[in-house]
Amino acid sequence: MPFPPLEEQWKIVEHLDIQLQSLNETITRIQSQIVLVREYRTRLIADVVTGKLDVRGFEVGRTSESASHPEDAAWENLEDEETGDALDDLDVDADGE
Repeated sequence: MPFPPLEEQWKIVEHLDIQLQSLNETITRIQSQIVLVREYRTRLIADVVTGKLDVRGFEVGRTSESASHPEDAAWENLEDEETGDALDDLDVDADGE
């Protein structure tokens, strides 16, 4: 079985390391975003169950574009329980920034 020269093998390894580093950073960023979304979901459910968030006016299956989304309104009113800071600064996007 023929192999490329050792120097060429090392160049291939370096190139792959660079490419994989970018992919690994993306995977890590997406995993952290998934954790944040799950935490938000848990917090939203807890706030509804404990009565901190009023969802009595929410209609399931409402499709009107002009209707506000309860999640948006809920997000605006959430605060970090430990610091009391508003949580509306949290932005989870595809770039992880």
